[in-house]
Amino acid sequence: QQPRCGLIYELYQRRLSADIDGYLADVPAEFRDELIAVARREFDYLTQDEIAVMDGGRIVYSEGFGPADRATNRPVTANTRFNIGSTSKMFVAVATLLLADDGKLSVDDPVAKPLPEFVMKDPRYRDITVRMLFNHSSGLPGSTFEFGFALDAKPHAVLLERLKNAKLKHAPGAMGIYCNDGFTLAEMI
Repeated sequence: QQPRCGLIYELYQRRLSADIDGYLADVPAEFRDELIAVARREFDYLTQDEIAVMDGGRIVYSEGFGPADRATNRPVTANTRFNIGSTSKMFVAVATLLLADDGKLSVDDPVAKPLPEFVMKDPRYRDITVRMLFNHSSGLPGSTFEFGFALDAKPHAVLLERLKNAKLKHAPGAMGIYCNDGFTLAEMI
């Protein structure tokens, strides 16, 4: 007696957990295909996912959901690339800390030490440390997204060029204001 959306959502979630057969065991056979079709129609438009289940290092289940490109109605496949957005921040942080553990840099080094191509119009940029990139206290002017998420974009070059004529919003370390550009600089390190 669940509402239609609740049943569809539950069905969709069960599909993701590979338990659809058990969930549908009590559903009359003539309704199973319809329920799956409705779940696909309702949720494939809202989301793009690729799911793979591995057992012993071998893929035992893989399926794409939703359109990879709504304009062309190209479906998600096993080869679809997704923008992982801020998930990359943890990888950048770990990689930087590994460099610090290996003695190749200190998080309290000025950013310009490992990244000499980083220059700004505002001379206070020399006081920005690697640590400040991660705790959002660098004073950098913001987040540069003008390159979009195209595979052939050059976000590092675009950011360095933009910063050459930029001023800081505040003195490095004075306050914390969320800033993606700090992580982009950290990627370059």
